[in-house]
Amino acid sequence: RAMRALNGLTVVWVGERAFRAPAVMKEQIEAMGFLVKIYRSHDKCSRALDKKATVASTNVFVVSEGDGGPLLNYLKSREARHIQFVIDAEHSTNPIEAQRLAVHPAPEESSVAVAFTWDDVLMALQNVSMLASPQAMGGVAMMGGGGDVENVAGAASSMSPVGRGDVSAAETGFASDSPWTLVWVSDQAFKPAAGAQKTKLEALGCQVKGYKTHKNAARALDKKRVLVRTVVLVSGAEAPPFLAYLTSRPEIAATPVVVEVSSRSVPVRETSSCKIVDSFEAAIQAVWQMAADPGFA
Repeated sequence: RAMRALNGLTVVWVGERAFRAPAVMKEQIEAMGFLVKIYRSHDKCSRALDKKATVASTNVFVVSEGDGGPLLNYLKSREARHIQFVIDAEHSTNPIEAQRLAVHPAPEESSVAVAFTWDDVLMALQNVSMLASPQAMGGVAMMGGGGDVENVAGAASSMSPVGRGDVSAAETGFASDSPWTLVWVSDQAFKPAAGAQKTKLEALGCQVKGYKTHKNAARALDKKRVLVRTVVLVSGAEAPPFLAYLTSRPEIAATPVVVEVSSRSVPVRETSSCKIVDSFEAAIQAVWQMAADPGFA
């Protein structure tokens, strides 16, 4: 295996899925620079941590839904701080209940994200890894907060200066004063160059949710009855099936979409809610214009 650069962090992966996962899933985490430790349950993980004088903030926890609450309670009892915590809720039978883990009592100055797909888990870890990189630290605050992140996009939002008092959109270059979400559907979102691109998107003032394929995005959106203040950026390759999915959901069919096409893309028809562009920079501008529109809701 080729040598990889380490980011100085360890993913503590807890749950039955972690124990039974195929090697490729562990390798996806390692490819971002993490070391990986696996525990079958929260109690086995807690017993291992009991042997440590403190719980290091260099640990990043990826935990099953069932193990999430007990492990958060344990970390809080150990007075851990600055912990990044991702709930893997892809197989949740009650997404609303899983979402409540985002506001479960958490260690001080820690972040809790709830991920409903494996791509969401990887995106959250990518955020953490990028922030751990010295090259990515210029002018970007470390992740943190009061454990009040509602979903995986919260990990992204901590990388942008949203919420800095009464700073206006005009002063920051943000597309809007109010919170909004960008759904990014592209395999590009998970490539090495994605960190810089994601930073540019977040500079618009949005929370970014990344999905590798239209199928992954559709599975996540199936859990939503409506999409509020959301723009979609989708690659040309994923656009036709994703647009067909939106059409099949009348309640979200009018969601504004930007399609970044290439020479190999299947032609897509531009409409009042669907803008076609041919480069990432043009996509950023189109997304900004949609979110800045007075009618954006």
